[in-house]
Amino acid sequence: MTSPRTALLTVLIPWLTAPGQSQARFVQVAEECGITEVEELTARYGHGLSLADFDRDGDLDLYLINITRQYYGQQQHNRLLTREVRKGRLHYIDRSQGNGVAASGWDWGTTFSDVNNDGYQDLLTTNGWWDEYAYPRDRSRLWLGSTAGFHDVSVRWGFDDSLRATTLLSADLDRDGDQDILQTLKTDAADRRPLLLYLNTPGARETKNNYLTVRPRMPGPNHYAIGSVVTLVGERTRTSRLMTAGTSFYGQEPAEAHFGLGQHTGVREISVRWPDQTVTTYVAPQINQLLTLNYERLPAPSQLRAVLEDGLVRLRWEDRSATETSFEVQRSGDSTFTDPRSATVPRDAIQYGEPQPVSGGQVYYRLRACRGGVCSDYSNQVRLQLPVSTDSVADALRLYPNPAVEGRIHWEFSGSYRGSVSVTLIGPLGRVHRRYRLDKREDRLTGTLNAWPLPPGIYILRAGLRGRTYTQNVMLIDR
Repeated sequence: MTSPRTALLTVLIPWLTAPGQSQARFVQVAEECGITEVEELTARYGHGLSLADFDRDGDLDLYLINITRQYYGQQQHNRLLTREVRKGRLHYIDRSQGNGVAASGWDWGTTFSDVNNDGYQDLLTTNGWWDEYAYPRDRSRLWLGSTAGFHDVSVRWGFDDSLRATTLLSADLDRDGDQDILQTLKTDAADRRPLLLYLNTPGARETKNNYLTVRPRMPGPNHYAIGSVVTLVGERTRTSRLMTAGTSFYGQEPAEAHFGLGQHTGVREISVRWPDQTVTTYVAPQINQLLTLNYERLPAPSQLRAVLEDGLVRLRWEDRSATETSFEVQRSGDSTFTDPRSATVPRDAIQYGEPQPVSGGQVYYRLRACRGGVCSDYSNQVRLQLPVSTDSVADALRLYPNPAVEGRIHWEFSGSYRGSVSVTLIGPLGRVHRRYRLDKREDRLTGTLNAWPLPPGIYILRAGLRGRTYTQNVMLIDR
């Protein structure tokens, strides 16, 4: 008999023995991660296992199923383990009891699947044991997921058979955009069918939700990109799927990442972290389709640096690719970049400038290389502490017309000012295109800058007065 300790789930983390070597070793970290229960035998068998980002925080959680029964005075149950990071270390918390998925019978196969395409992972198990006298027949279970946890809808959805079953798989078998269920059966005198196929057929009154199914593919022996992680970023949503060679019990689902979208009509981006740790991002893909993404390697920019010079934020970086068509610079008020502001920079740029975005506080910057609708991973993040400005740039310096037609830009300082003013026009790549100095004795400072024949685009007009620098964006357009 296998000891209770060795029958528990083991987590193995690959570790390269030395940089540049492909030989790997594995370290057993299940106990320190909170997965194993050496003293308590509440999760002894571990028949089936499924991984999914059910709490939609961007990482992978676990559902480990067992046999719901008393064992040596302790109640055994399934375990729903959420992934957390505590003080930089991986840790899992059992949340099965609070979510109502701890007890479901003599379980075998299990899988996460968004069966109603509402964006929340649902949970299914299939049950059965050959000796109904020793253990009564129990039924298969389907729990729908939501912000409030899981609730049992097995009977309403018609997935409540009491047959002796083993494997349970979820896939869009008829390619109609929703997930179907395949269930294999043991030998049963009352029912000799080898398997059951449940086609997902939403009722006429149910709202049809949107979806996106992603199929990552690679050249070479790992054609199905096993080990890659597909992440969907939508409006206030970030969730991931792992491509595996099989979990559950005696089964393997297709190497596809299915995302239910609810009533959302678009996706910001899909990123794939390939097995070689290359990250490729696909911007704004069309929804309600099966999308095949082939491996593309687009190196990320590196060594991003940021400085504040005369009221102008300057970014500089190293370009590691020669195939991009542009760079996307992102700015955010925090390091999570939940709602970033973006700017597009031409491919031959290695620097970018913009006026100081806020008075006081801190801002974060990052960028990535792009080619068409495909982008690289992000560069390193940089944080810039901004000084507090005593003058309002928008009130002190006014530009008109903006956009400027045929390059004629009129500038004016509001209020009463006297003295010398230096005016500089800076292009998108940080290049100075126009510069002059003006000495004014009147109370009102005003002037005209001729930017013709510079090409259309967004430029920066910088004016220096009394030791202070004022900057404003100006757009040059053709008629």
